[in-house]
Amino acid sequence: LMEVISRSDSWSWKDLCEQDSDGDGNTNGMEMGDPCCVWTPGMVPYRRWEIKHPGRRVENFTSDLDVSPNCTASDQVRQETYVKQFDKFYWRNSPAFERDGGARPPLSHALEFVRWLAGKDELWYTKIPFLCMVLILLLDWLLKRGLCRDLVGIGPQAVDGEADMPRRKRALVLVTAYYYHDFISAVTHVSFDFMPRYLPFFGAIATGFQFHHVEPRAWVEQHIVIMISHGIPMLGVVDFLLYMIKPRRSMRLFWTFLHGFTVVVVFTHRWAHIRSEELPLWWTALQSAGIFMTHERHFHHHHEPTQQFGQLSGISDYIVDPMLRYIVAPHRFEFWTSLMLLMYIAPVVFGSEVFWQRISKKVEVDYDDLHVHIA
Repeated sequence: LMEVISRSDSWSWKDLCEQDSDGDGNTNGMEMGDPCCVWTPGMVPYRRWEIKHPGRRVENFTSDLDVSPNCTASDQVRQETYVKQFDKFYWRNSPAFERDGGARPPLSHALEFVRWLAGKDELWYTKIPFLCMVLILLLDWLLKRGLCRDLVGIGPQAVDGEADMPRRKRALVLVTAYYYHDFISAVTHVSFDFMPRYLPFFGAIATGFQFHHVEPRAWVEQHIVIMISHGIPMLGVVDFLLYMIKPRRSMRLFWTFLHGFTVVVVFTHRWAHIRSEELPLWWTALQSAGIFMTHERHFHHHHEPTQQFGQLSGISDYIVDPMLRYIVAPHRFEFWTSLMLLMYIAPVVFGSEVFWQRISKKVEVDYDDLHVHIA
């Protein structure tokens, strides 16, 4: 940039666009979504997906034909080219490619499968302590805290004698968890999509989120077990807090549903990159009913990376999108990260037994004081 500016007192975007700052063979415009160098302020660039850093040589394209049109062609031809390029970018590769791209042992060969999985996931050993925390917590709730009865109506009763929850209350908890998870998934998505990669702990997660906008098909081509495991560290941290700060019975069921929806989101996101005709009929029916995220909704997110962040159904986009457009921009990651952490921590604190015990005691004391005053 300084080289371009120093050559002339008046320089334009076209001057900078046609440069190759990192010497990787691609112009800055090619890497930033304006391969024909025709962008002007207020104009939507040709491409807002598969954006590369123009100053990092390690980021490169497989082929210019996948990201650039014929700059001398008509607008109609450019649009047709764009549609073909985006389809190739967004949708998963053919089943034949996936089959030939790397054989994997069947799940029935457990030891062989675990070894293969460890070779594919470089961070597998860091997830083990978090996975243990998740299992310890859920087993404790299932065997000692009446969770099994709350989920399916049968199983061990709570050791402390807590009464079973009525069906209507359990249904209300499920619906609340469903909407809450969609909202927290949207906020989490915004946070990591725009978070700097150098931050400790969170930076590694942000790298994975941002890579998805470079190679979205990797979300489909990676084994499903690896994709599910990416959410384990965050769940492990939350579950440690839940183990230390005991939640009420209704909140235990609430958090259990959130755990389940965390797994479901892997499928809603993964299968949004697989064409409808290749998906089970029951899944596409749930998509049509608006229960799970549709292809069109996620398709739009990759076209316009500052909108449509909901991952379960996307209903929260009606709240989050206006917030992003009019209140806090997505690149203000510190705000969105703070909101994300608050949304994880608040139910832990305000749903704890200790919190409600103190509230009950406070109400009892105030009632007694009022009764004495009246007397």
